[in-house]
Amino acid sequence: MQEEAKKILIRSSLFILLSGVALLTYYRFSFYLTGPELVSINLQRFEETDSAWKEVVIETKNTQSVRINSRLVPLENKTKARSILVFHPHENIIEVELSDRFKKTKTYLYHIYFKKELDTDIPKTLKEAKEQAKTLANIKTE
Repeated sequence: MQEEAKKILIRSSLFILLSGVALLTYYRFSFYLTGPELVSINLQRFEETDSAWKEVVIETKNTQSVRINSRLVPLENKTKARSILVFHPHENIIEVELSDRFKKTKTYLYHIYFKKELDTDIPKTLKEAKEQAKTLANIKTE
């Protein structure tokens, strides 16, 4: 009877030990399995805006590189990326691509609708541009 109890105790202890090792291994190497993850981004899937630009802040996990519309954006502290996007009138499609060191990628699409038309008083000559810049500089200093 004691032999049976010893066998059960040894098997149970071995099972618990192996389960613990398996869990620790999974948590240690899970990023190999999950690939790059988008933790947060300050864009909505479908968004309307009156502003011609927006600073996009992306937080990631298990990511080596971030591309916005095929442009490489540097990572800060291996988790955060910042970029300024400039919109043209009407629909803008923003493609965010995350890649890890094993070349596994995930892509996210965002549709930003810029509601305003661009100003029609864009200077046509260098002289007009300089005059407009002087006017703007005077307004800001007052």
